[in-house]
Amino acid sequence: MSKKKDPMQQMVDKLNQITGSASAAIDELRQGRSVAKPGETPDTLEDKAAIQTDFAAVKNELLAELATARTELISEITTARSDMIDKIANGRTELEDQALAIQNQLADKLASIRTLIDKEDQPG
Repeated sequence: MSKKKDPMQQMVDKLNQITGSASAAIDELRQGRSVAKPGETPDTLEDKAAIQTDFAAVKNELLAELATARTELISEITTARSDMIDKIANGRTELEDQALAIQNQLADKLASIRTLIDKEDQPG
């Protein structure tokens, strides 16, 4: 029987995954910008421009993923907060109902006791 992951933990896992993807993409792009070794020619301007374009595309993709994850996380937090407020309100209503029922029971018992006392006080 598998346990369903907490929505907050799912979002943290997703953000960690995105961060890992970002790190891997950045490392991959940086490898393309390595300094020329003896006997090699340095990257041409076109290569550097292509690398910068790739880097910008990856950056934009990661920013979009982070924005989506942020929106989902805010939605989850808002839903969880709303659920908690509802539970608290429902619990409060139930407690108020129980308190009112107890108050009515005590009032009925007090009325019964007064009736008994009144009967005993009457000459008879």
